[in-house]
Amino acid sequence: MGGASAVGAGIALVLGAGTAAVAADDTPFHAGVWELPEAGGFKPLVISDWLIFEGQLPKTWLYLESGSAAEGRYTFLARHLNGTGYLGARIDVTRVDDTHMTYKISTRDGVLSETTTRRLSVPDAKKSCLAVLTELEDLLGSYASADGATKNKLVLTRDKLTWNGQEQAVSVRQLRVGQVGISANGKPLAILADGGSDYAVIQWLHDGEKAFTRGPRDAQLLSFKNEEVLYRSRVNCNKQIKDRLRFLGKGKKKKS
Repeated sequence: MGGASAVGAGIALVLGAGTAAVAADDTPFHAGVWELPEAGGFKPLVISDWLIFEGQLPKTWLYLESGSAAEGRYTFLARHLNGTGYLGARIDVTRVDDTHMTYKISTRDGVLSETTTRRLSVPDAKKSCLAVLTELEDLLGSYASADGATKNKLVLTRDKLTWNGQEQAVSVRQLRVGQVGISANGKPLAILADGGSDYAVIQWLHDGEKAFTRGPRDAQLLSFKNEEVLYRSRVNCNKQIKDRLRFLGKGKKKKS
C-alpha cells in the first residue's frame, strides 16, 4: 500500500526494481492470529493481508516480492511504518494445512529463523476480522488516532476530507483493493489504506509528489511525509484477537 503492498483481500503488493502492484482475488491464507514458537515458549504473530502487528497496532508493511507468489506461498520484503526503505530481511510464509504454516525470516547471508506456526484464529482467512476491507465505500467514514498519545481525527467522504476540524475539498478513487487515493486541487495528497482489524493507515504524501505510484510499472511509494495508524471500531477485532490469544501455548484447542 502506499507504503505497502498487500496480497490477497487487499492486494498483492509487489515492489522494488522490476516489480509492480498486482491485484489479488482473495484474502491470503496468512491473515489471522498465529502461535509462533520461540526459545522457551511461544509468542503471538498477528497478520492482516499486508501488515504485521506489534502489540495491538499495525507495525510492518509486507511487500510481495515480484515473481515469488505460488500456490500457498509468498515471499515478502518488509518496511516499518514511517521507515524510508525495506528492512534487510525477507519473510517467507508457506501454507502447510488449514491450521499451520511455515514462517521464515532470512537475509542474503542465510536463514535467521524458520518455524511452523499454529493458527489460533478461524481456519478460513476470509472470515477473519483481520481481512482487509475491499471497497472504497468501506473506507469512507470517521477515524481517530490509534496510539492514544495524539488526538488526531479524520473524516473522509467522496468529496471532503476533515482533519482535526479543518475541512478541504478532495476527490477520492480506489487505487487497488483496500487502498484509496485522496487528491486535493487535482494533486495527490494522501493514501488511506485499510490495515485489517479495526485499523487503517493514513499516508501523507511529500509535497510535490506527482502520483500515487512510481513508474515505470506502478511501483509503490516507500517514503511519506508521515504515516499514522487510525482506529475505527468496525468489528471489535481487538477483543477477538485477545480471545484467540488465550490459547497461546496451550496446544490444539477444542472446537466449540
